[in-house]
Amino acid sequence: HLLSRRQRQMCIRDRATMDGSAVLVWGGLKVLEGILVIYVILAMKEIRAGGDQLAAGNLDYQVPTNRLYGEFRKHGENLNNLRGGIQHAVEEQMKSERMKTELITNVSHDIKTPLTSIVSYVDLLKKEPMPTDQAKEYLDVLDRQAARLKKLIEDLVEASKASTGSLTVNFQPTDVNVLLSQSAGEYQEKLAARDLTLILTPAEEAPMISADGQLLWRVFENLLSNALKYAMPGTRVYLRATTNPGGVGHGWVKARFITPAPPGTP
Repeated sequence: HLLSRRQRQMCIRDRATMDGSAVLVWGGLKVLEGILVIYVILAMKEIRAGGDQLAAGNLDYQVPTNRLYGEFRKHGENLNNLRGGIQHAVEEQMKSERMKTELITNVSHDIKTPLTSIVSYVDLLKKEPMPTDQAKEYLDVLDRQAARLKKLIEDLVEASKASTGSLTVNFQPTDVNVLLSQSAGEYQEKLAARDLTLILTPAEEAPMISADGQLLWRVFENLLSNALKYAMPGTRVYLRATTNPGGVGHGWVKARFITPAPPGTP
């Protein structure tokens, strides 16, 4: 009986020891699990920060992979390699744009040199008496086409500068009504010669805006030039300047081309 009692006590002590060991093992596993969860969270934060910087366009940011392991390090290295690939593509694109701009500039310069001579000699010939009316007509054609070619070259150079962001813009107070009226006055006779009716409606109050008058003039000129080239005879060309009632110095210019209705249309 005494032996059985001692055996029971020993069993209880052994079971308590085993329970204590189990608790220690369980606690250790929970600590390891917590450390692993914290590491995963920190690793994901590092990778997410790299992705955010890449999405924001910061191509100089590097994901610190020295603190990452396993798949996390591989993913971080992939982000860094992706950053390098994007940066290389951007540099190649910028290089291509620079080469294109230089090519356009050089070709335009090469064309302008003989064109300047042509324009100069045409001006000299216009001061001389022409032997026949037909010769004078030929000279007028040369004069118009030389002026048109000169404008095309200037437009090409300006478009090239605008595409690369190197176009100089001089902002000054500009009266839209005055600029629009001058543009319309220049094209009034040309439009009428093609049976196009120009209807100009200036703003009631002079809309003063901050703009480059020369570049804005080119915009109006292109609008009217397109109407002159592509509108059908009988088209009404509406130009209207409007101020924004709720804002000072804000407004817009509307251009509408209304073609004539076909015969029999109500």
